[in-house]
Amino acid sequence: MIEDTNDMNAHTISCIWTALETIKNSQDKAAYLRSTCKLIEAPAFKTIPFILQTQKGEPFFTWAKAGKPECFVTIFFKVIKLDRESGCVTLRLLRPNKCIWDDELNGVRFRRICEVDFVTESDEGVTIDPTNFSAIKCFDPAFVKEEEGLD
Repeated sequence: MIEDTNDMNAHTISCIWTALETIKNSQDKAAYLRSTCKLIEAPAFKTIPFILQTQKGEPFFTWAKAGKPECFVTIFFKVIKLDRESGCVTLRLLRPNKCIWDDELNGVRFRRICEVDFVTESDEGVTIDPTNFSAIKCFDPAFVKEEEGLD
């Protein structure tokens, strides 16, 4: 990690932070081009999905809609906001089209991750400290499907 005293109030900037910043900038550029009638120049995506790996080498997971029938567990995310002052990052949870949780294992089943065909954007978010992660893996933006195209 590189310490950058000019940014993030002397927080360390990790390669995970740098990757998330690159993803966010790409998403913002795509959104800007779509909003300025420059569709010919705009990438066809507004979300670059990714997963994070913990320091123990496991996929980071969290859940959404707890206590409701639509509750789900995910390892897939979209970056929403990077806060240089705190060093924290806000992520949007992306809902997998297939359940990745295994009640018997009481955790995420790796085989089930491979069975996911696509994800959709949810309205749930989570704030993380990117220095707690060891790896990031991006997926093709086509992995994200729009809700209205699912029927």
